Amino acid sequence: MITGTSPSPTFAADEDHAEVSSEAEVSSETESHGDHESHGDHESHGDHESHGDHESHGDHGSHAGSTNPVTLDPDLAIVTAIIFVILLAVLWKFAWGPIVGALDNREETVANHLAEAKASQEKAQQLLTEHEAKLAGTAAEVKQMLDQARKDADQQKQQILDSAQAAANAEKDRALREIEAAKNSALQDLAQKSVDTAVDLAANIVKRQLSADDHSNLIGEAMQKFENN
Repeated sequence: MITGTSPSPTFAADEDHAEVSSEAEVSSETESHGDHESHGDHESHGDHESHGDHESHGDHGSHAGSTNPVTLDPDLAIVTAIIFVILLAVLWKFAWGPIVGALDNREETVANHLAEAKASQEKAQQLLTEHEAKLAGTAAEVKQMLDQARKDADQQKQQILDSAQAAANAEKDRALREIEAAKNSALQDLAQKSVDTAVDLAANIVKRQLSADDHSNLIGEAMQKFENN
């Protein structure tokens, strides 16, 4: 990962040390050959060393300012933002995308299962309602059939009773008629026999004068004839 373009403190210090060493070597050579150089040259060399020291201190100040953690580096911020966006894209493609897709598929599957369960429940409720309606209709039909059968049985019972009563009444009337006819016939026979007996008795009385014994005999004969007939 790229962290910035600022030089490290160690590298800057090494450069400063190398520059100071170079200046020291130049100064030593100048002193060894100082016989043919003027005092102005020494002053110029001193100014050069002073200028080098100032530049070295300036580099140290610049390096100290560049490593301040509070200071915002635009290049580092841009690079960090680019890396963050790339990381988000990679995570979205290879991590969040599949996870979100799996969650969506799972949610859709659960929703489908819930819809199927609800449809099955509604269908079962409809079938139960239809079955209960059929049972209610069947119960009503059975009750109606039982009521009709009971009514028919009562009617047949009444018809049988009426027929039996009519037959009994007819038999009774027939018996009464037969008894009455037999009674009338017996009375007629009795009357006829009584008349015949009376006629016979009268004829016998006319034919002869009856004594007490004859009278008793006639009555006995009449009774005997009556019993025989």
